[in-house]
Amino acid sequence: MENVFFGYLKIPLPMIRLLLVRPGEAENVIRFAVYNMAEEYTADPTNVFRQVLWAFYNSNDFDDEGILTKDNAILPDAINETLLDLWQEGKLNVDFERRGFTQSGEFLGDYDSQIEELEEYAKTDTNFYEDCELWHKLRQVCSNVGIPFEGVACYENACARFANRVTDNGVFAMVKTDIMTRYAKLSQSKIVPEYERVQFVCNAAIKSIIGTKEYGTASKKLILARMMGKRSSTDETPDILTRKEKTEANKIFAKYSSRRQFPKLLNKMLEYGYLKSCIGYGKSGYIISTKLDENEVIEKVKQREIEKRMAKTRVQNASKKLHEMLKNLE
Repeated sequence: MENVFFGYLKIPLPMIRLLLVRPGEAENVIRFAVYNMAEEYTADPTNVFRQVLWAFYNSNDFDDEGILTKDNAILPDAINETLLDLWQEGKLNVDFERRGFTQSGEFLGDYDSQIEELEEYAKTDTNFYEDCELWHKLRQVCSNVGIPFEGVACYENACARFANRVTDNGVFAMVKTDIMTRYAKLSQSKIVPEYERVQFVCNAAIKSIIGTKEYGTASKKLILARMMGKRSSTDETPDILTRKEKTEANKIFAKYSSRRQFPKLLNKMLEYGYLKSCIGYGKSGYIISTKLDENEVIEKVKQREIEKRMAKTRVQNASKKLHEMLKNLE
């Protein structure tokens, strides 16, 4: 899998706005994000079936009396039952004695033939491969972002839950997994205070602007637009909330977007550790970082300005030399 941000969840901004008024949906939003991240990648069939075989051996107990599938089987029932049927029909050669793998997860013997058998069967049953691939990709994404795998049905159900809502307008926030899971845990244990919900949404809005860079610039207007799930202040607000939820969200935005409250919000985010530095400039501009403190950001900005000036000087000198060369040719 390529372009995986380890330890981050890629969440559509409209979904973040939903969490401002419905924090209890945080777990489903995480599952929704995992499913959509898995959909973005193309898995190699060999790796898919390698993992399926590993899970098959670890999902079943084999003895002289037959096969007993464990209660906590790793594989989904449908995939496991298909593999058992293939074995019983003689279409899959299973090594019951050695269970296929060493403790480190390496194949024992020539198990490439088993993968080939599964690949051959998949040609006649595309649904089987699609199920295996989805299971594999969801597990891989969960591993990469750092959360436990809950089973395919959990992620499919989360997507179905938001099926009739506008959940994607092309703008995403890369939210740290620990921040997202902490918010989800908080929402399950008690009523999440308004200021905590606003800080969480503002952090996601800022992350959608600066991404994973060391620091970035953003205006108050753009931050507020992203908090509402919009790409820019001129875009329409995504239609993800009910009328009642919209009224509640608009009241909260009106409160925290005021000239007095917005700087306080950013200061609180510094205090709670969402931001590491936030430097105001101009009327309503900010240089923001979640990684560098104020002094480090200032030094980075200075260095960048020096490099810009040097680059400009090099271009001017090159242009001057070229002009002189052309003049000498006349």
